[in-house]
Amino acid sequence: MKASWKLELIRRGESMNKYRGQRVDNGEWIYGGSVITFDDNGVKTYYMPVLGEKCTADHEDVTDNILSIKGNFYLVENVCEYIGLTDKENKEIYKGDILQDEQGIKYIVRFGEFIIIEYDERQYGYYAEEIAKKEYEIGLTGNFPLFKLGCAQSGVIGNIYDNPNLLGGIQ
Repeated sequence: MKASWKLELIRRGESMNKYRGQRVDNGEWIYGGSVITFDDNGVKTYYMPVLGEKCTADHEDVTDNILSIKGNFYLVENVCEYIGLTDKENKEIYKGDILQDEQGIKYIVRFGEFIIIEYDERQYGYYAEEIAKKEYEIGLTGNFPLFKLGCAQSGVIGNIYDNPNLLGGIQ
C-alpha cells in the first residue's frame, strides 16, 4: 500500500467542525478547522495548519488523497473534535474531555455506540462515559447521551491526555 495524504474538513464552508491537537514539539494545544492525515501503511501522522494561515492541497483524486500540500503546519497528536456543545462556563467541549456534573460525578466524552436506557435503543455519536462505572439496577453501566448529562450544568475539568490522574485507572 502506498503512503497517502488524506484531507479532513479542510474545504471552507463544507463543515462547522473544529479540532484541537497537541503539538508534538512542545505539548501546546492548538485549535483549527482542519486536520491533515498522512497514512504510511497504517501508521498515521496528523498535521494542523498554523492558525490564520491558508493551506492548500493539490492534485486530489476521487478518494480525497492528496499528492502535495502547501502551507505552514504543526505536527500534532491527540487530535480531538469539537462536539458542538459548551459547558457551564461556556467552554467548548471536545472528544476526550473530562466533565464533572453538579453531584461531583466525572465523565469522559467519547464517540461511538451507546444505549439510551429509557428507550432500549442503540445510538451512535458522542456520549458521556461515567468514570466510576457503577452498575445501575438493570445491569448497564453509566454511558449517557450528552443531552441527558446536561453539559450546561457540567464543567470541563481536564482531558484524558493532560489529566490521566482524573480517570481512576480507566483508559
